[in-house]
Amino acid sequence: LVSAVSRMFAVVEGDANSKENIEQRARFYRTIPELDFPKNWDALSLEDKKIRLDKLDIIGLKQEEA
Repeated sequence: LVSAVSRMFAVVEGDANSKENIEQRARFYRTIPELDFPKNWDALSLEDKKIRLDKLDIIGLKQEEA
């Protein structure tokens, strides 16, 4: 569910590369207790953060299909 919300937010918000969009998507994923973000998350570039969040979306959406 979090993956679907993250993906929808990325689309609806318009600018999927904006700092606000990426931070909001990360907040969605931080609600999953089993998911750990790397200790250097804040030091990553926005591009790297977006790449990782996009991969989480893909993984989560594939699990929802199963």
